[in-house]
Amino acid sequence: ARAFHRRTTHNARRRATSDAHLDPYASHRAHGAAMDDNTALFIARLMASIVVVVFLRMKLFPSSSTSNAAASSRTVDVNTEYDRETIAKHASVSDLWVVIDDKVYDLTEYADEHPGGPTALAKHAGGDATKGFKGPQHPSRVFDMVEDYRIGVLKAST
Repeated sequence: ARAFHRRTTHNARRRATSDAHLDPYASHRAHGAAMDDNTALFIARLMASIVVVVFLRMKLFPSSSTSNAAASSRTVDVNTEYDRETIAKHASVSDLWVVIDDKVYDLTEYADEHPGGPTALAKHAGGDATKGFKGPQHPSRVFDMVEDYRIGVLKAST
């Protein structure tokens, strides 16, 4: 019985040392000091995903406080009335006003940020963009975002 015990103990020790040379982190892992490769890869991918999500969120959903810094720094009376003739004078990418649902918006600062590019906005510059704005290409968040650029209302024609 004693010889059997010595043999099994010796074999167990030999197996442990032979496995250790195959896995240099075996002693650390046994004590919980290091993580395995799959866990490290999972954590690295998770962190990369978080960075991507945060970046995309900042690009796709800019907060209203930072989305139009130039407009927010000036005081605008959103009830100022503009006639169609005045709005028509702002018909370029560098000076871009549009009318949407009888509200006037200065989209000059936003033109370069527009996902469709400034030329998509320029098609309606100085005129009524209601039909183009309410198209299926715009997600619902755009309806809130555009209010940051509102400068007035369309004067009722007499």
